[in-house]
Amino acid sequence: MSFCQLSGILFIGLMLAGCVPAVAVHSSTHDELDKVKSGRLALVLLQIKTMIDGKLVSPIDPGDSNKSLRLYLASLSDPRGPQRIQAASPSEVAAAEGWRQMLLPPGTYFMLALPPGVEQNPPAVAFHLPSARFGRLTEYKFEPGRGGFWSPELMAFELAGAAPQGFREIPGFWFQVPEGKPVVYIGTLSTVCTGGRGLFGSLIDSCSDHAITLDQNAARNVGATALSWSQGVDTEPLVLYGKARDGARLRDPSAISIAVADSPALDTSHIGARIAPWGVIHGTGRAIGIYNLLAIASKAATESTARQQADQRATEVQGCIQRISVSLQGMDYAAQFASALAETARTRETATDLNEKRAVGTPGQEGDVPQRLAISIPILRLRESVEPQYLGLELGLHVSLEAGESRRVAYDSLLLYAEGFPAQNPLTQTSRLYERLVPERAQPRHISEWCSSNGEALLRDEIGAGLKYLAAQLVRDLE
Repeated sequence: MSFCQLSGILFIGLMLAGCVPAVAVHSSTHDELDKVKSGRLALVLLQIKTMIDGKLVSPIDPGDSNKSLRLYLASLSDPRGPQRIQAASPSEVAAAEGWRQMLLPPGTYFMLALPPGVEQNPPAVAFHLPSARFGRLTEYKFEPGRGGFWSPELMAFELAGAAPQGFREIPGFWFQVPEGKPVVYIGTLSTVCTGGRGLFGSLIDSCSDHAITLDQNAARNVGATALSWSQGVDTEPLVLYGKARDGARLRDPSAISIAVADSPALDTSHIGARIAPWGVIHGTGRAIGIYNLLAIASKAATESTARQQADQRATEVQGCIQRISVSLQGMDYAAQFASALAETARTRETATDLNEKRAVGTPGQEGDVPQRLAISIPILRLRESVEPQYLGLELGLHVSLEAGESRRVAYDSLLLYAEGFPAQNPLTQTSRLYERLVPERAQPRHISEWCSSNGEALLRDEIGAGLKYLAAQLVRDLE
């Protein structure tokens, strides 16, 4: 194994220097260009600028991956969840200026950018298990692990229990790739960091929140170089996830047009292996090597056993789940959600505006554009609780606010009503990094209660309550 391969397992208290090469330059292939011309793909441009102690980090020099941003991307209509990406640049000149490109089909996307400081000990960025969120550790301490443990699954430190003082959640972004737009510019992402001192050299002390600016002239030049036949660049700036575009608000929810996808089927989710410390130790020699091999084998065996037990528990309750799910046939989710939305707005006395100017900032086009809410329910299941033999409802609602015929998205989010997040790898679950847990929690109940003669009514009541809480969160988001 190379040092870079070993670093996730035998992690020591210094930065992982030299493990990541310079940003790759990728010229689009004929097949990719054909897909862009036909509208199946778009060239999405993002510029990244990182400043550490007043010096701009060169994106093309081979060096310390700990000083680079780490990007995660997910389609908000794809249940596979976020994946870490290594975006290339369209040219050497563009690479030197921090430009990255992604070839994506039309749709809405979630992006999470982690600032520098993930791959060091003590970490400046870590993952908090209970909230399923990455966060900045703004109060620097030379304390190995900062109370957490290294996870090779995430290639980051993970914190269990209460978040430490100074932990600041790193918000994600969403953006849209419109139909018929070959080149889309989503903004320039800037981060400013300060350095600290570690045992073996410089570390990252802390970084600022990401700033989003627009340099449309530069984006047009990069787009013209990448696609010489393209007619300009469409600008679709990154929007903080959980927020709407500027100017998009709610008014008169009773008049909203709500479209809902096909009714979902009830499922169960039983927790397999929970994330835990890796168990290997750093060092050389035959004894340490054998110990680490045994630790890795033990972890793999434990995870395999946990998966088998989870599958067995799911099989045991399958008959009950099929029986009570019959009560959901014919359930009008759209009507219930619309009613809850209107009631919440009245209760909060929210002046809501569901009309967006036809073209903000464009003279002569002041008419209002009708909008609609498109909702789907990608998550509907009874999930295993931390208490044995207990299951709690997990209801996820994907909500997208669209503008009339243009289908321009003003808001897009996946809201979740559940007991909480299980202590698992968020990249192997459906979409933990962009599921937004509402403040109200689902109440776990014993399997015997769900499977009783009152189980069907209980399930419908729980779903109804969940829809109310999800509607309330939407109103708060759009106030």
